[in-house]
Amino acid sequence: MDIKRRDFLKTIGLAGVGVMVLNPVLEAFALVGKKTKNPGALAGGTWIPSTCHGCTSWCPNEVYQQTTGAIKRAVKVRGNQISVCNTGMLCPKGHMAPQEGYDPDRLKVPMMRTNPTKGVGVDPQWTPITWSAAITALATQMMTLRNAGTPEKFLFMRGRYTPYNSDVIKTALPKIYGSPNQYTHSTLCAEAEKFGPYFTEGVWGYRDYDMEKTKFLLLWGVDPFRSNRQPPRAMQRWDYLRNNATVVVVDPCLIGSAASAIKAKSPTNNNKWAPIIPGTDGALASAIAHRILVQGKWYKPFVGDFNGSGASSFVANTTAVESDFTEIYTYGLVKWWNAELKDKTPAWAAPITGISQTDIEAIADEMGNKAPNVISWQGPGPTMTPRGAYTSMAIQALNGLLGSTRNIGGPMVQPSKSAASLPAYSTFQDATATTGLSKAYIDKRGALLSQPFIDKTIGAANSMQAAVDNILAADPYDIKAALIYYNNTFHSATGAKRWEDAFTTGVPNMVPWMAHITTHASEASQFADILLPAVFSTERWGVLTSSANRFTEMTLMQPVATRLFDVKDEETEIPWLLSLELQAQGFANLYNYYSTKFIDPETGALPTDEATFAEIVSKFFAYPSYNAQGDTWATWKLKGVSSSTQSQYMYQWGNMGTKTKKFEFYSETLKKELNKHAADSYQKVMTVTLTGTSGTADITIAGTPYTATFASNLTTTAANFKTANAAALLAAGITVTSSAATIVLTGVAYGVDFTATAPVNTSGDLAGTIATTVAINASPKWTGKTVDDVMTACNYTAQGELAYVPHYEPPYRIGSLALFPFTFIDSKSRFNREGRSQNNPLYYQFKKLDPGDNNWGDCIKINPIDAAALNVVDGDRVLITSAVNSVGVKVTVKLYEGVRQGTVAKTYGQGHWAYGRFASDFATLTPKFGAGSNNQFMPAEWERLSGANVRNGGYCGVQLVKV
Repeated sequence: MDIKRRDFLKTIGLAGVGVMVLNPVLEAFALVGKKTKNPGALAGGTWIPSTCHGCTSWCPNEVYQQTTGAIKRAVKVRGNQISVCNTGMLCPKGHMAPQEGYDPDRLKVPMMRTNPTKGVGVDPQWTPITWSAAITALATQMMTLRNAGTPEKFLFMRGRYTPYNSDVIKTALPKIYGSPNQYTHSTLCAEAEKFGPYFTEGVWGYRDYDMEKTKFLLLWGVDPFRSNRQPPRAMQRWDYLRNNATVVVVDPCLIGSAASAIKAKSPTNNNKWAPIIPGTDGALASAIAHRILVQGKWYKPFVGDFNGSGASSFVANTTAVESDFTEIYTYGLVKWWNAELKDKTPAWAAPITGISQTDIEAIADEMGNKAPNVISWQGPGPTMTPRGAYTSMAIQALNGLLGSTRNIGGPMVQPSKSAASLPAYSTFQDATATTGLSKAYIDKRGALLSQPFIDKTIGAANSMQAAVDNILAADPYDIKAALIYYNNTFHSATGAKRWEDAFTTGVPNMVPWMAHITTHASEASQFADILLPAVFSTERWGVLTSSANRFTEMTLMQPVATRLFDVKDEETEIPWLLSLELQAQGFANLYNYYSTKFIDPETGALPTDEATFAEIVSKFFAYPSYNAQGDTWATWKLKGVSSSTQSQYMYQWGNMGTKTKKFEFYSETLKKELNKHAADSYQKVMTVTLTGTSGTADITIAGTPYTATFASNLTTTAANFKTANAAALLAAGITVTSSAATIVLTGVAYGVDFTATAPVNTSGDLAGTIATTVAINASPKWTGKTVDDVMTACNYTAQGELAYVPHYEPPYRIGSLALFPFTFIDSKSRFNREGRSQNNPLYYQFKKLDPGDNNWGDCIKINPIDAAALNVVDGDRVLITSAVNSVGVKVTVKLYEGVRQGTVAKTYGQGHWAYGRFASDFATLTPKFGAGSNNQFMPAEWERLSGANVRNGGYCGVQLVKV
């Protein structure tokens, strides 16, 4: 059935749309079935399993594929019907996918800049080029740096990705090439909320939640409908939750979950919205914990109890005796009480948080009464703040105090799903790569007094925001070329002007050359030299994982639609083509790695071109999972998911990933890292002496075995070991030297400890001994610094023991109350597909479903009391300025009682000045729907212990002036 233009326009609610070259007939929009018994029927197609790429939920989905001739069209989506995670549902972001994939403004062919001048408002004067020309230009820039011996001056940045395939470009490419500067977008969105769970129970990652059995749900700055990484499951369970459990939402704004919860309030629940003063969540968490302890409502089977030798309760403002309390699966409860909680009463917290003492006590008492079937669920709202790490710990500590962590109706550890590891690449790293990787990171992670990144082995351990400041300062060196994919920090990062400056002609230390891989030309594209058009999720291979409902599923992304444009897969096809060109220019290592290490696990075939490489990579990573459930690649493509077993309650109680193996209220894990970071440097040196005549031996270093091969003499053995393993060991912070029969291993990263075991014979008679020495201050990096110094430099107020326990840190605010009296809230939309949906008409058609927003426009939401003081009404215009932007942004006023007095809120995502015909006017480089990006006036700052970008928690003061 052909669709009529008037029906298409009627369906999406528009008066006109752009015409797309090769625009397919999208029969999903047609009024199919009006005369049939099944109005929802779709003509002539098949549901094909794939994966949604709208957020990091990575929900298994199914795409309705229609075929006409040689063209396959992806016209409709739904949840994967056999998924045990989202059980056949998708959120609105998922249903917007077809419109985004067939957006007429997608980047269609490679483009080259012809205007050498770069800057805001400067026309790049793009001209189409071939893929060969584009890849040659990128390879030439990379080879210029390698030939100069400076590969570290190449910058790589990743945005949206698939978690396995992306390692082909994000990890293997820069590691083999020789640059330490690979960055991922996760620090822009979530890293701080991982801090608390890691330093209390040893889990770095997101949590799952037992929504089926919970009795009390406390949401901290997170809306399960928007961005909790499992929206479809929350949507499925929400009616049950709001009617059968108590739901309390702590947020300065009346978000969707809060509005829905209080609407369902009844005599059987105490649902409420707690409009907290931004940035004071830690005070509320401490007061709740205090009340639970004073009332004796902690969960004793998990935590423990007083042992009868002395005091039998916690008393406000009174120090407890540690020996009087015996803990079971937790550590340091009394230390936490004495350092932080004993005087943090609800009466103390009420004026700080704006939540009444009565409400705080009621929340704490009900949580205690319903323990352990409670969830303290944190999101970016209270944690992506300058002092958010300790807020994250305070919120997570409630799950330990109430025994809900990993328990019935509580937060769960996401179960794992087996996948193949990225093949080892150390033998493909030459001397140039090894030297480049030994250079300091451009974000200066590990700096004593500004950028500790407590443990660089956890999480993303990087900061894009710190990186750009150091790029502009050329500290520790300058960056000469950059490759960016699915990443638009020029719009999405606070202090966006810094990113513009770093790539603008004439700015000192600007990055002179950049390639941008993207589906849509954006603000970042305006500063690029080469644009490489990326595939959409319906046009590519990928392997992802999704966790919800106490399961984890490996989920397949597969091509279900014909590529209508000349686009390539950014994670496999483009790297393959690049490796070929690098080989042609004299550097074959990357191609040799790709072409020999990714082997089809079913046939043993090797990739022969970019297309076979893309599929083999996905097959390679997924094989352990689908094979374990008895599938072949052919049968798994028909299912699309491979499910784990359901996570177990009380999983690893008593064997958590912390230093004490328990849930740490007093974090010995954090204490170790902070003290290691602040202490004088030391080096550990191990000397391995080999004996024997021939054979091989494994030397295990920091848990990893490395093989030494002896053929004719001991000198050859030591030299071979050094050559084969130096790069891998250097990446682990260990250098290798050799002399005759001796191998010397030295820890070069300050504070890094490592262990080695004596050689173990695997063949022949090769043996050996090992000796260890520790050289204190062998090469001091700093001296005389303490944890207190680190806390002060990282913008924290904590001193002494407070540094090791969850505690309240007062908000860090940029902009005085006198000059900037309103606290700005950067709210999120249900329709943000990772920032790439703003050119989608459906985004604007349904925008009012974000509470307080308007369709077809942007607005600043103001409490009516504040609006009256400003003498503004609905529809007036105000100028928003901040301490870092006096020019500001003009936006329309929306009076909204769902925003706390003294705060104003504007939804993130709108205000693109360069994106597409619905989002922006390319002729004038101005936004159409949206006054401007929030990041134009939100100052750049980051949470120093995790590296997380700051965008919440009331850190930004603004002024509003009627215009």
